Amino acid sequence: MIKIMLGRIKRSLVFRFKKYFLKPKIQFRKVSMDEVHSLKYKPLISVIVPVYNIEKKYLTKCIESVRNQIYPNWELCLFDDCSDLKETISTLKYYERVDDRIKIRYSDKNLNISNAMNRCVELSTGEFLSFLDNDDMLHPNALFCVAEALNKDKDIEYIYTDEDKIDTRGKHSELYFKPDYSPELLHCVMYFLHLITIRKSLFQKVGGFRHEYSGAQDYDLALRITRETKKIYHIPEILYHWRKIPGSAADTVDAKPQALLNAKKALEEHVKICSNGKAFVEDGLLPGTFRLRYKFATEPKVTILIPTHNGKRTLGGREEFVLVENLVQSILSITKYNNYEIKVIDNNNTTENLKNYYKKNKIDLINYALDESKKFNFAEKANFCFSTVNTEYVVLLNDDMEVRNSGWLSALLEPMQSEGVGIVGGKLLYPNESIQHAGIVLEPERRVVHIFHGLLKGSIGEYGFTHLIRNYSAVTGACIMTKKSIIDELNGFDLKLGIDFNDIDFCLRAGEKGYRTVYTPYCELFHFEQSSIKRSDQDSEEKKIFIDRWKNSLNNDPFSNKNRRY
Repeated sequence: MIKIMLGRIKRSLVFRFKKYFLKPKIQFRKVSMDEVHSLKYKPLISVIVPVYNIEKKYLTKCIESVRNQIYPNWELCLFDDCSDLKETISTLKYYERVDDRIKIRYSDKNLNISNAMNRCVELSTGEFLSFLDNDDMLHPNALFCVAEALNKDKDIEYIYTDEDKIDTRGKHSELYFKPDYSPELLHCVMYFLHLITIRKSLFQKVGGFRHEYSGAQDYDLALRITRETKKIYHIPEILYHWRKIPGSAADTVDAKPQALLNAKKALEEHVKICSNGKAFVEDGLLPGTFRLRYKFATEPKVTILIPTHNGKRTLGGREEFVLVENLVQSILSITKYNNYEIKVIDNNNTTENLKNYYKKNKIDLINYALDESKKFNFAEKANFCFSTVNTEYVVLLNDDMEVRNSGWLSALLEPMQSEGVGIVGGKLLYPNESIQHAGIVLEPERRVVHIFHGLLKGSIGEYGFTHLIRNYSAVTGACIMTKKSIIDELNGFDLKLGIDFNDIDFCLRAGEKGYRTVYTPYCELFHFEQSSIKRSDQDSEEKKIFIDRWKNSLNNDPFSNKNRRY
């Protein structure tokens, strides 16, 4: 199977910043035969391997990796697509004789990869299909882990695992630790990759592989499957070793240009069906990636809320300026999207000059009656801001921000058009253009982590994630878009979390209601952090409330990975 993903992103970009990441925990489980025998449900898994002109040494290792599985209830189906390399045929003939669990068919003409894979599936009798390329290898635990997952939930229909790459000398590299099912990420790149296991009845229902998408047939199939089921399961263990041969898809994204064209074609068809023609596809920020865009017949009105205490800031090369005024000026001068209104919510401390500026530019200035005898509660002020909104789409911005790109507001609004998306956040940068925010992950030890925090200009982050639209459990409230209806449903921010964690708590509560949170790199703002209200002490009462409420989420963030800590 030919794979579509990021390919070989230049190491100088990815690994230059590896010092920011903690070393991944590679712990291959030692599975006992007692564990294997204890499985109550032992489905037959058919391993599907299309074969074409592969060297004996790689094909042998591929086949032996299946024969070495600790899970016994498998069959291996190989379909040779008219190979003319003698060592390929002789290797197949050998295994045909020595193992009756191996089924092999030979084609007298070349059918192409998709048709060959479908013919290979025709050999199978298993309830599930696992797909393996003829030069790749399975970890010995692979099929056991698949069966183990199915014992936890027999309704699972599509399974994918983590993976790494293996070179011609057998050296392992490029460990790929994936998040759980992220619909928005899948619209950017085929991140499922390997090992893929599919319920055979579902494979047949959606029509199997389509030859017109050859090279991207796995992506096309995955997209069609997501229209049929949400029973998609991720096993966070490296169970597949993708062979990295010079010139292969594992080595460089440019190796199969037609595959990239077919991937885009598959995504275009998918989004046309899912959006009733309202969405379209553009190339993404990285080679081999995509961006889902939305067309608006009429632009919906967006309310931009800016709570402020009218703080000032001095920045290198600039005279002292009022933060909120700087933000408003950047919005008015740069924003390409037209249908928006700005509401500035102050503490009754705006100067006359600034009031006149707001009036001239038709900006609503609303006074928040701050009770200075009480401890400041940002959640309370944010909820007051929300109460002033009469539009469905709402953006909340810290006042210590500056818009960096003209498409920022459209970039927040467009993902909101996808069914199930409830919150969208953007990429925030420090003045030196290092990353302040590109999504938030939850971890047992460090609790709340701004992923890729501090990465320098030019970095694309691990797996290119800073440059891809994807789901996270939370995004920062410093720049957040949501709907007024969702705010009302959740009763806004929790007043018990007056300064800390109110934004993250809001995202997590939205997630409980079935709404997805999305990060987009196409919305960029500078964030002059620490000019806004400072976070309270790390051992605050609010932190204790948050940890107690979300301890299960902290231990099981679906959009992080247990093997990777940031």
